[in-house]
Amino acid sequence: MNQPRVPAGGPKGGQWTSPGAGYNFSEGHLEVDRNGENVLVAAASDAEVRNALERNGLSGGGRHEALQAAGVPEGATVRRFKLTDEDKLKIEVRTMDGDKQILHQVRILDMRAKTIRNIGQRINLHEQQQGLGTRLLLQQVEAGSKMGFKMIKTHAVGNGESLRTSSNPDMVANGFYTWARLGFLPGEHQSRERSAMLRQMSTTKGRENWKKNGEDFYGEFDLREGSVSRRILESYARVKGYLDE
Repeated sequence: MNQPRVPAGGPKGGQWTSPGAGYNFSEGHLEVDRNGENVLVAAASDAEVRNALERNGLSGGGRHEALQAAGVPEGATVRRFKLTDEDKLKIEVRTMDGDKQILHQVRILDMRAKTIRNIGQRINLHEQQQGLGTRLLLQQVEAGSKMGFKMIKTHAVGNGESLRTSSNPDMVANGFYTWARLGFLPGEHQSRERSAMLRQMSTTKGRENWKKNGEDFYGEFDLREGSVSRRILESYARVKGYLDE
């Protein structure tokens, strides 16, 4: 895959960050311990992340590379960065432009399963319209596959009825359509649902129908080179100008 255009500068991106800006780590996050006390949990160190990746047959470095594989834009503030005993890296980040929230993301990198879970993502409306979600997924696919992750999973929430009937559709969850448009599909064990979605999303009429009548689904994105998921994403990104030919 050619390098995606990053979310900064020019007509295809905003002005709130730039390549090389790095990440801002908070001192830690509060959790309730077994005694019911609030304790400050420090962010996992670069060495801890690197060691966890290596012992699970993954490559690519430490904290910076893990955040790239989570689809986090540089310049974001990392509020939670916890490595569990099961080698799951739990991440929560916010990206701000002054006092305006641009992006909120929750991710889990399951190193043993070689799976990335996109738990939640909320993007400012203006940045949605500029294609931020697509460009961050391109980053995530490129970095995640390079490190050795096999799949991204998500619960694609929302439904067509809510979009049709809401007085403010811009504020309604649209993951059921957006994630499908970007290459997430029902798992291979759900062959009937997977085939039906592929047919729907392959034509303009089918996509319009799914946007009006679609439902939430548990989606998977196959990170293997040449997969159906990657072909769908890359084709869409090239049409939009987010990926160079």
